[in-house]
Amino acid sequence: PHAIDAILLKEILLSISPDAVQSLLKIVLKNSSFIKWEVIKVARKFGILEKNADKFSVERLMEIFNKTPFMEEVIEKAIWDRMDVENTAKALEMIRNGRIKIEIQPLSPISLEGEKARQEFLKPFGIDSATLEALRKRLEETRIRMLCMNCNHGIETRVYRAPLKCPKCSSKMLAVIKNDMEKGRKWLMKNASLVASHGRKALLVLAGYGIGPNTAARILAMQKDGEELLKEILKAEITYARTRQFWDV
Repeated sequence: PHAIDAILLKEILLSISPDAVQSLLKIVLKNSSFIKWEVIKVARKFGILEKNADKFSVERLMEIFNKTPFMEEVIEKAIWDRMDVENTAKALEMIRNGRIKIEIQPLSPISLEGEKARQEFLKPFGIDSATLEALRKRLEETRIRMLCMNCNHGIETRVYRAPLKCPKCSSKMLAVIKNDMEKGRKWLMKNASLVASHGRKALLVLAGYGIGPNTAARILAMQKDGEELLKEILKAEITYARTRQFWDV
């Protein structure tokens, strides 16, 4: 999440009409990742997804069924199950009439402790073997799309069973694409070159959170294996988590 100016936040809270809470929620939730799980549940309820389906794009479902009763049901269910519209409206009314006052102040001791804990969590030091093993399993289970740069054949798979040659034309130039990313050909070619040169090790690195071909190339150039390689992947993931607002993902 991005930081927001405290004064601006106060102005926003003062400007929201208590009567508009539900309407505002419907607008905000429409394009929010918050409702992705609800999309899956309602899609299964509507029969759009089979109960055991595991190959689908939530974003694609949201795009296809935008402005349909399906999405209306998703949003209504999210509001009903997870939002307290009535008490939110009451709180906003109390802010408006002065019964609740908004005070802008520095971080409280509790907030500072929370930030301290977050920083400790993000430190890449003192990583034990169990943590690295869990990381390896997560990376191997990561869902990816692979695109052959020779014949444009596409493959959906998981890292641990991903082919190193195109099943259609046997080319080794397979680009790894995560999270429905759409990138230019130059990006894809660099990605595919890493897979062609480094094989399964490249797949493991590219499966890392926020790791693109530039970061992957730097990690692979270190020529590390096993736990040392996993440590570098974890460090890159942590760096991305810290700085992701500055990245073009």
